[in-house]
Amino acid sequence: MHEVMPDDQLAQRMKQRFGRQLTRLRVEAGLTRNGLGLRAGVTGVYISKLERGLASPSFAVWARLARVFGVEPAQFLLEEDLSELHPADSCERRYQGLFESTPISLWEEDLSELFEYFAQLRGQGVRDFRRHFIKHPEDLDECARRVKILNVNQATLDLLQAPNKDALFAGLPQVLTEESSTVFLEEMAVLAQGGREFHGEITHRSLTGRLLYLVIHFQLLDDPLSSGRVVVSLIDVTEQKITEQALRLSQARLDRAQEIAKFGCFEQNLQTGETFWSDQTFRLMGYEPDRVVPTLELVRTRIHPEDRPDLLEKHEHAARTGDPYEHVFRILWPDHSVHHLQFRATVESDDKGRPLRLIGAIQDVTEQKRLEQMRRDVEHIMRHDLQTPLAAAATAARAFKDDENLLPAQRFVLQEIERTTSRVLTMVRRHQDMFRMETGRYVLRPRTVNALDVARCVNLELADLLQSRSVGLHLLAGDHPAGTGDRIMVLADPFLLQTMLCNLVKNAGEASPQGSSITLHLEKNGDRTRIQVHNHGVVPASVRETFFEKYATCGKSQGTGLGTYSARLIARTLGGDIHMTTSEAHGTTLTVDLPRPPEAT
Repeated sequence: MHEVMPDDQLAQRMKQRFGRQLTRLRVEAGLTRNGLGLRAGVTGVYISKLERGLASPSFAVWARLARVFGVEPAQFLLEEDLSELHPADSCERRYQGLFESTPISLWEEDLSELFEYFAQLRGQGVRDFRRHFIKHPEDLDECARRVKILNVNQATLDLLQAPNKDALFAGLPQVLTEESSTVFLEEMAVLAQGGREFHGEITHRSLTGRLLYLVIHFQLLDDPLSSGRVVVSLIDVTEQKITEQALRLSQARLDRAQEIAKFGCFEQNLQTGETFWSDQTFRLMGYEPDRVVPTLELVRTRIHPEDRPDLLEKHEHAARTGDPYEHVFRILWPDHSVHHLQFRATVESDDKGRPLRLIGAIQDVTEQKRLEQMRRDVEHIMRHDLQTPLAAAATAARAFKDDENLLPAQRFVLQEIERTTSRVLTMVRRHQDMFRMETGRYVLRPRTVNALDVARCVNLELADLLQSRSVGLHLLAGDHPAGTGDRIMVLADPFLLQTMLCNLVKNAGEASPQGSSITLHLEKNGDRTRIQVHNHGVVPASVRETFFEKYATCGKSQGTGLGTYSARLIARTLGGDIHMTTSEAHGTTLTVDLPRPPEAT
């Protein structure tokens, strides 16, 4: 019974055999390791590792080494020289033993009748055999009939999952695939044109139906018409092919995802300057993949001149120190269009802390930048361009509404115009103040204010909104309902304080369930005044982390996402701060702590 060796032991045995044969062939050829490496396209160090069984050659390197020495690739896995072990030799028995024990698939074939047929076709005037076989497939079938398979080894039976040689020969039509005929055509064309070596990839099916990816190789060492025999080797690369296909599929999916997200990756060797770009990085830089060689100099020429110094300074700093960095810059495409790219990079260093590689990601944020600019333009219009016509409209309505000649309906319309324009003008002025606070240009003029009076104004201002939702507002001063004589003092700008409370109560009203209530609780807290706005709604988990950020909103068709943002901005401008808690059990509470006037502490 054929003994199956464990995979790791078999692999080590093959590497050791390969190394012994490589050493023998190199020494017989009078080559140094470096000399052999130059001929095979590898280094002398790699040749040394192969000879000592410390490395496994790729199939490409294996084939190149075989060509250097003019031997079959299978020779490297035999203990003796295959060219000297011909069946006609007196060592027939030893040859058969080596043939059977070789751990790769070997086929012994008789090609004498095939070469006689090639001679006949040449006599008929055939010169281009590839074209001839394509045009006359019946002649290719005749070639197949004239190839005589004499023997196969045990590794072939194992590879094709055949119980014995008779079963394999009987099942050969099942073994061959459609691709097999294409490779066979190339093989026949090479031999007919006088070639003495063939190396290619082919697919077979085992007798159990498993698809196999194989590397086929043979080399004619004698005159085929005199000996007629050749040994063909098949090396199983199925696992490598499956892995390659999986990697290609994974890479294709990654490329597609990067293309959709306008996201690319890159890597730069900080020692040599060698740079890798993903396909999408090429596109983000304005090029088709692999149409240019990616270099730092190429990137430098494409960066907008105004952005170039900052980006290059950060890059050079990272190359020196190993610090990661992030930057948004403009890139000029070859068609002169301008694109905004967000650049993030980290540095890999050696065990001594010296930077080796820069690895990063790049994303197109042109559309985000366009929207940000549009938003700034709208905000500018809100802050400046609308204020003058709104003030004029309010003034005109105020002047005309007292005309004694107006009908009641006309006077009502003018009153509504005055009320609406004044309200919008207040919103514009609030937005203008918010911009000044954002840019640090707001001049705060605080004074002592009774926060309960401001809270009552907020209640009046939002009465219609709260009534439309059947939401009540309860005002508490300390541990009791607020009365007319209660005073909760705060050091603040009353306009800003009212704006902040109005935003918080309005948000609470919109978030409250129908028929529920809001509590506005004011109390002294040491040298601070604490204001709490509570409602029975719950902040969605998706916006809790960004609750106070600009334009963060959820579930409001008319929401701008500025209410809580401006509330925090005002609280901090007034020298205080704000925070939020929310849960299904207790609802949502926003707590503001503001400074109290010295005389009230």
